[in-house]
Amino acid sequence: MAAPKRKVISISYPAWAGEEYMKDFESKYDLHTVIPGDRQTTIDRLAAKAKSDGPFDAIVILMGIKLYEPFDEELLRSLLPQCKIMASASAGYNEFDVDWMSRNGIIFCNSRNAVNESTADLAIFFMLGIIRDVQRLSTSIANGTWRGKLRLDNSQGNPPEGILAPTRDPAGMRLGILGMGSIGKHVARRARVFNMKISYWQRTRLLPDEEALYDATWCSSLDELLSTADVLTLHCPLNDKTEGLIGREQFAKMKDGVFLVNTSRGPVIQEDALIEALESGKVARAGLDVFDNEPKINPYFIRNDRVMIQPHMGGISDIAWQRAYREALENVRSFLETGKAISPVNMAEVQQHRQANGTLTNVPDTGRDYAYEAKNHPLTSLPEVAPSVGNLSLAMYGMANQNGNRSHVGIVGSGIIGLTTALILSQAGYRVTIVARELPGDDSTKWASPWAGAVILPVATDDDRDKKMQLASFRFYWALAHQDPTSGTQTVKVSEYWDDPNHKSTGAWYEKVIPGCRPLTQDELPPGTFSGNRFTALAVNPDVYLVWIKEKLEAEYAVAFIRAGVASLDQARDMIRCEVVVNASGLGAEQLASDPQVVGVRGQTMLVEPPVDISSPSGLMDKEVKIRRGREYTYVLPRLLSGGVIIGGISDEGNLNTEVSPPLREDIIRRVNIMTNGMFKDVKIKRDIVGIRPDRKGGYRLERTGKVVHAYGFGGAGFRYSVGAAQVVKAYIDQLLADQALSSFSKL
Repeated sequence: MAAPKRKVISISYPAWAGEEYMKDFESKYDLHTVIPGDRQTTIDRLAAKAKSDGPFDAIVILMGIKLYEPFDEELLRSLLPQCKIMASASAGYNEFDVDWMSRNGIIFCNSRNAVNESTADLAIFFMLGIIRDVQRLSTSIANGTWRGKLRLDNSQGNPPEGILAPTRDPAGMRLGILGMGSIGKHVARRARVFNMKISYWQRTRLLPDEEALYDATWCSSLDELLSTADVLTLHCPLNDKTEGLIGREQFAKMKDGVFLVNTSRGPVIQEDALIEALESGKVARAGLDVFDNEPKINPYFIRNDRVMIQPHMGGISDIAWQRAYREALENVRSFLETGKAISPVNMAEVQQHRQANGTLTNVPDTGRDYAYEAKNHPLTSLPEVAPSVGNLSLAMYGMANQNGNRSHVGIVGSGIIGLTTALILSQAGYRVTIVARELPGDDSTKWASPWAGAVILPVATDDDRDKKMQLASFRFYWALAHQDPTSGTQTVKVSEYWDDPNHKSTGAWYEKVIPGCRPLTQDELPPGTFSGNRFTALAVNPDVYLVWIKEKLEAEYAVAFIRAGVASLDQARDMIRCEVVVNASGLGAEQLASDPQVVGVRGQTMLVEPPVDISSPSGLMDKEVKIRRGREYTYVLPRLLSGGVIIGGISDEGNLNTEVSPPLREDIIRRVNIMTNGMFKDVKIKRDIVGIRPDRKGGYRLERTGKVVHAYGFGGAGFRYSVGAAQVVKAYIDQLLADQALSSFSKL
């Protein structure tokens, strides 16, 4: 007898998620809907629904102004104690009583990425509109005045009644961005098209490479930003520190005739002070999407033709709503299946309250034991590379410090090999410090891991150690995809094609251990290919995973990170003061290991919008990998939690040019469309990416020389070998220290 579906309640039906998506969601969960009214009506309807159809495991809150806010104990108490997750489709959450939720064991999730680009678009719309005086000119022509008399002076004051001033051009103006998060970065990227100068302020400065990417200058204080900006745009959250942030004192520090845009939250600006600044001419014009008491708006802003207004529409576009609704529902899905939400806001606070009350973390009983599945999967039939590590698939959770060894190991390089080695060593009890020029979160093409394809699937080899290394990695990521999707790891269906007529698609060593492996029929092959396989593998989003594992290493194992370049491995040893050095420096090994075999291999890809795929539950091609091997190497790779797909296919050995090649871009799109039967014919490119893979002629180097263990030269296969290579590194270090201990004992 099948287990009953988990119950989810949504205030209004999430239709914007898409018909096919909702059909899939409702096939797995018992979704109920409450039609809201005013606050008391909504409270009553929720309580009645909980009594008649509850209890509910989760609640979903959709977009838009809600007359029944705030989301607090009075509104939600009828859902206790069963409800353990509230997922909002909105990014902001000042209307949610997150403290109350934390005290009652409710995980609160917002939608972090769905509305970013839509909001940035509206900010740019406002910016251009107020610079070009669109509202006043529209009002003028509506009143029968064609342009009016143009002023010939160059002052920025307000023109006399009925007289229209020349508008300005954005080129050369300085755009000041208050809050350089995801939305702020999207605004900066768009503003560069208009040849604007970009300045920003936030408490944490971006890395130099990120500043170079956006050609942005950091202001060391808010005052500096205010005093230098010609246009000021606000992109900060509303909290205790930002409420009323822009008031009379701040307006006084701005340039005369500044242009102001606010698409963040209304209370960030003190509206009385803004009105005074508009009246005095300190603010020439303003574009406002948000207001202090919305939906009630001060009539001044409605009647003033120097103010462009919108009814909080920043995140309200068709694509943004679809992404937001799906992100909220995926939070619920992930939590109910694995016990872990994708974008929790208050996870630490909930854990603290549960520990204080002596209760355990809520892990729903879904009828599936992923730990058992990982342990008993056919992949475990081969022995580990280094048996002393134990069951690596489950080592992520509680396997640390069993041998009590606190020897200090230094690792040079924070790519996937260095980070995974740090994890394996830390779990075994070693003290670890990583020194690297680039660290997770850096948006730089000077290192390869953030740009990796990161599809975890074995490849043909006759070397037994190589096989074991690949399978060790596969086992690890397989378990991780089921245990913690916030890591950016997911299972995917893979179609692998070969355009070599002599290639044999059957008989590979891994066919019997990779889930669902079968040869493709001729009808399933794209033009120009002769054979292929279909199987289940794993895809990792490097942008998410690298930051995730760094946070794990710091929080759970106290791994130290030092941002520095080193000229030699001896310098690294002296800097870290460690006993053993692991050289995982990638391309840096050419200098650090004096290895002339190290070679860079250029790759060029694109992050694009996922195309529509009616056969997919989500309606998008976002969980399908396609790879063509041979003469026209081409691939399509999904990016979990980033809302996109990577397409690419080039390996140019020795070419270190990081400039985008437009002809190659077009060729990649051509090849991808051949492989996917034209699914990307209307491709929407979000970003061009060029990276240099750290390869090595003759194969990777994984060996120990003295007190140095070398682990580099994996090229584009770093993720595929990461865990197995880390096991080998640990085995080398274990043996080294055991030999040293034996030598010391023999001298007694």
